[in-house]
Amino acid sequence: MRSLGETPAVVTKTARTDRQELLDGFGQVGIEVTWRPSAATTTFENAYLDARLERRRQTVDAVADPFGVEDLADVRGRLLLLGPLIAADMPIPFLRAAATRGAVGLDAQGMVRHLADRRIAHGPWQDRDAGLAAVAFLKVDDEEAAVLTGERDPERAAVLLAERLGHPPREAVVSRGGRGALICADGRLHRIAAFQVAEPVDATGLGDTFFAAYLHRRLAGDDAVEAGRFAAATAALALGRFGPFAGSARDVRGVLAESGA
Repeated sequence: MRSLGETPAVVTKTARTDRQELLDGFGQVGIEVTWRPSAATTTFENAYLDARLERRRQTVDAVADPFGVEDLADVRGRLLLLGPLIAADMPIPFLRAAATRGAVGLDAQGMVRHLADRRIAHGPWQDRDAGLAAVAFLKVDDEEAAVLTGERDPERAAVLLAERLGHPPREAVVSRGGRGALICADGRLHRIAAFQVAEPVDATGLGDTFFAAYLHRRLAGDDAVEAGRFAAATAALALGRFGPFAGSARDVRGVLAESGA
């Protein structure tokens, strides 16, 4: 979001020994960081299982302390973008408190991740309805949507999820990798095509990139389809290089112009 021109701030928890290595880079690009101490830093290892980088096996080596209401302190914003990594990260009181401080955007991938012998297994979010009641914008992928709704049809799942959100504008995004994305907004389902990438390099965090870019444009006033296309172009640029998205809004506009979108 910083690369796209927003002014984000970060609240995070790490072990004290990891603080400098993990967080100094934020300050170097002008992002304010509020650090909370944790006994450990959540540490994932992703092993990709196909050439398109769309299937992966995840191993968890350590887990940080969960967030509490006190960790929000004086946090306020137009948008609070929450990124839990496992189900225990953000309990219901924390989500409810976040919703009183700004519109909540939730990447719910962590809410259906459960640990089993250091491996990630997908399972139900036990407090789903209470959690979704605090959310204005939701992002999941196909599998996560099915786990949350019991609906294998991702289009139907997107509609069901949007209906369960408790705060306007009640928008659900289902990211689908190379198959694009589905967005349910204003009671309508929109299908967003993916931009093809000749040589995928790094898919880690791609759904997060899509969601951040989508929210950036929604905050700027774009409609859901315009924001979805912008997000798809941003994700394509991120997929073509290692590490987080480091381009600009102008780069994304270039991709859109080349495609005629």
